[in-house]
Parts: sequence; C-alpha cells; structure tokens
Amino acid sequence: MNTGLSFFFVSTGANVFSAGANNHMHGASRMSRRIIEQVDQETGEVLEGFVAVLQPKRKNGFTEGWVAMAQNSMMAMAQADLSGEAMRVFFIIGAHIDFENWIQVSQSQLADQIGMTRSSFNRALKRLEAEGIILRGPKVGRSATFRLNPEFGWKGSAKGHREALQERMRERGLRVIETNRDRDDG
Repeated sequence: MNTGLSFFFVSTGANVFSAGANNHMHGASRMSRRIIEQVDQETGEVLEGFVAVLQPKRKNGFTEGWVAMAQNSMMAMAQADLSGEAMRVFFIIGAHIDFENWIQVSQSQLADQIGMTRSSFNRALKRLEAEGIILRGPKVGRSATFRLNPEFGWKGSAKGHREALQERMRERGLRVIETNRDRDDG
C-alpha cells in the first residue's frame, strides 16, 4: 500500500540534511549547528540521527482550470451593483486567466464566446476596470492585456501573490516593509 509518505534517515555527523517542499534532500545550514538525537524509549540509549516523516505536498483538488477568490472581494462585487453583462464578462475573463493573473485574449474573441457584441463587451469591461476588479496591462501587438486585481483573486504561487499585492500597494504610494516572515515563507 502506497501511503504517499517519504522516510529518510538524517545523520547527526558532519552533514545534516533536510527535505524541502519538493522532497529533494539538501544541506540544512541552520540545522548543522544543532546535535539532533533520538532516545530509545525502552533502553534509554541515545541514538545518532533520526527518522524524518515527510507528508506529500497537498494538492488543491483541481488538476487545472482554477482561480482562488477572496470572500471580501466577492462581497465587494455583489455590492458594486454590476450589470449582468459585466458579470458575464468577469466570468469569461476569469475562465481565461493565466498564471499570475494575466489575461491576453482579444476582446472580440471573448465577446464571441459569450454571444455579446464587441461594444457591449467593451462597456462591461470598462465597468470592471472602474470598479478596480480588472486592471489594464500593456498592449501586446494589437491586443490589450488585462490582469485580475490580485486583491480580488489569484492564480499562481503564494509568493507571486504576495509580490503582486505589494506592487499594488506601491502603485498607490504605500510603502511596503518586508519582514523576516515575508523572506522565509517562500
């Protein structure tokens, strides 16, 4: 039976090892100054090294096609009194969000996918921009790029989300102070 757990022995000799989130073993400089021992409960004998149990990295349940949304952002959208067209545009854009929240699909193509005229689509998109839900990015060729405001939702790494939120704060003239926790969280 495969439980998905990984076991390995860690020596307390000159080289101390740990496993990272991706289960690759690597030297652990912070641990190398500590002596790690295990005591046999029956004999009291001090054993060198220890056995580490690694849980497999948890998956979010979605194999593909996911985006995380903040509940307070859903409330803000409900209170914004968005039209049905604006909500349809939000959902089709959400269906095309790429990693790190970028969207690069022509407005005509998106409008066609939901049976909406280009002018209605553009009007609804401008409303989403006015509410701060969708952010306009740089043009790529003839197509505009957009980004879901990272305060509303995210598709990507936790570190990338934190960086995107900090960038939004800087854009508003706020100062971002990095803490040790921000640096260590990865």
